[in-house]
Amino acid sequence: MAITAMATVRKTSNIRLTNVLTLLTCSIFATSTMAGEWQFVPTFGIEETYTDNVELTISDPTSSLVSQAIFGMDADYQSRLANFSFTGENNNLFFSHDSNINDNYLTLDTQGSVYLWSSGPEVFATASIDNTNRNSASNGLADLVSGDTIQSQNYSSGLRYNVNNSSFSVQSALTYSTSRFEDNIGEYDGTSVYLNTNNNNNARLAFWQLNSSYSKREQNSLGLTRNGKQYSVDAKLGLITPVNFNPFIRFYDEDFSGNLGNQSQPTTSSWGPGFRWLISQHLQLDLSYNYVTDDEVSDDYVAASIQWDPSARTSLTAGYSQRFFGDSYNLNFQHRTKRLTNTITYDESLEVFDRNNFQQIDLGAFWCPTGSTIANIANCFAQTEQPNDSGFQLTNFFYLEPVESNEFSLNKRFAWNSKLQLARTSFTFSASGSRRESIESEVVDDTLSASFTINRRISGRSELTLLAKYDNNIYDKNNPAGSRQEDDYRTLSATYTKDLASSLSTHFTLQRVNRDSTIEQYTYNELRAIINVTKEF
Repeated sequence: MAITAMATVRKTSNIRLTNVLTLLTCSIFATSTMAGEWQFVPTFGIEETYTDNVELTISDPTSSLVSQAIFGMDADYQSRLANFSFTGENNNLFFSHDSNINDNYLTLDTQGSVYLWSSGPEVFATASIDNTNRNSASNGLADLVSGDTIQSQNYSSGLRYNVNNSSFSVQSALTYSTSRFEDNIGEYDGTSVYLNTNNNNNARLAFWQLNSSYSKREQNSLGLTRNGKQYSVDAKLGLITPVNFNPFIRFYDEDFSGNLGNQSQPTTSSWGPGFRWLISQHLQLDLSYNYVTDDEVSDDYVAASIQWDPSARTSLTAGYSQRFFGDSYNLNFQHRTKRLTNTITYDESLEVFDRNNFQQIDLGAFWCPTGSTIANIANCFAQTEQPNDSGFQLTNFFYLEPVESNEFSLNKRFAWNSKLQLARTSFTFSASGSRRESIESEVVDDTLSASFTINRRISGRSELTLLAKYDNNIYDKNNPAGSRQEDDYRTLSATYTKDLASSLSTHFTLQRVNRDSTIEQYTYNELRAIINVTKEF
């Protein structure tokens, strides 16, 4: 079954099949040499969606009934040394208001791995195909019904090796990855390596901690090859003393480079003495004073980190340091009780060749019916052709279009997830925020998302889910006189799910979306009613 699915992938695009073949090798090797069990679950679903504003316009909305025929397959294999999973769907859409936009879409998520021997290195590969929004500035909630999506393909393969015993632990991986998009924006081939190691409880004379990584992404566009490389090393080596203060030396270095032609941010390494204070058996504090090699880049600084593990259900790791862009922080907090789970994370990373870089496209001024958007600009007249109708107004059209990101960007991401699980009801709160700062052009984009979900199990075969969600996106935040754009999305939905039989289920959803944008033509309201029936075979 896996071979048939991979043949479908090849038919849909001209991608490299290295990773897919690796997955097949894993599954065939597992089947032929290891005791395990395969599970196959074919599915077929029918989904009907009524939308009162399929084109997402601010006025004169167009309603449509969108029918979907969904063919799916789930496969799973597990053994002592190997595992393989496959989930794929082929979705055929039919629109009542315009049959010319009928189409079919493929989604795929598959992964496989094989240990070369027990507790030894692990060969792995993953493949995914999805349909994502083409332009988040145009519509951050774009899906198959609203349109304006593109197919994305991501493949990876590599080797992992992890060791964890009473003396030391090692986490390491070598990964090759490929990313492809239907519009060719954000594509790259990449290689990454990471090595993390530290001592464990059996260490008596010395302790160490090493976090290191290297990555390279390469892009071929219009006959021109660009690449972006980055690495970082954070190392500590210290002595274990009879008291709770253990001295160490810290070394930190990072760099990013490439033939992008616009890298002007200098970087430098640092080193310095420090001490580890074992406040209690489960709490430690690291403090170091770091001398910067090039004082024209940065001043000397103090770095600190804390690790707290009061129980098996609670952990906290937090740190402060200096990097080439200034202050740097990291946070990872996890807490779990019988009914409540909390996770809070914050991290900072450099990226290149993503899809989050935009440029402003000016279309000019047109005489349009009041409330017109870019979607129905065909009904407008050029500025010199003013119609004799009071229902027309002069409208300036422009929009942000994703373009190649040929510079590094600094991405700061925060996430908070909490879930309260009661006997028959669960409450889930999720919040996330990110800031993307272009290193060279200094363009700043902010995103914020928050949602609250209530899930109630009505009976053994049915449940009700209520969702309230808010999204805020700001593009080119510090340029109010230019292409700055701010969008607010408010989503309310209610979903009733019922198992009609052991292999037959249905769900009914009512969803309301309201979008307010500083770009008037992007403001809209939409109401959807969705009914889905799915059969497993």
